[in-house]
Amino acid sequence: MQLHIENISSINVLYILCLQVCEFTEQLGPQLEGLVDRSTGTPLDYFFMLFPVTQLQMLVAHTNSYATFCMAGDGPDAVWVDMTEGEMRAFLGINILMGIVHMPTTAMYWSSHVFFGNRRIQMVMTYNRFFTATQGISRVRSTVQGPPSDGYSTCHISEVLRIIP
Repeated sequence: MQLHIENISSINVLYILCLQVCEFTEQLGPQLEGLVDRSTGTPLDYFFMLFPVTQLQMLVAHTNSYATFCMAGDGPDAVWVDMTEGEMRAFLGINILMGIVHMPTTAMYWSSHVFFGNRRIQMVMTYNRFFTATQGISRVRSTVQGPPSDGYSTCHISEVLRIIP
């Protein structure tokens, strides 16, 4: 069957007549009622909205337990020191900042060059600690993606994901 121009226009008219568009009445923007006071909220308030303390504690616990698991199989790691909640906050904050201020390489944030280095990041965490923490977090993530037969429970990340608001 061939459609003629006059048929197409009548089909469009029928479609428009059948389409009911409701007026948008919802509040625009993020819904923060009860979470953060927009007039007095600090960046840290927003950070804790994204990463509640219970989630931070769980990330620290799973990162440290997985590091212990790896060292049990691979032998002691002279560089690894268990992460603290403060370090996890710093690690996540640095990653957020790196998502905003892009550099060609991660090491450039710790550069001594005036145009590349980020003094605030350098004051919060050394490059070696950031790199070690990244490896620890990556190991945890890889077990979630890898086979469950590695002897380490892959469902631990689901506990963390349930807390995300």
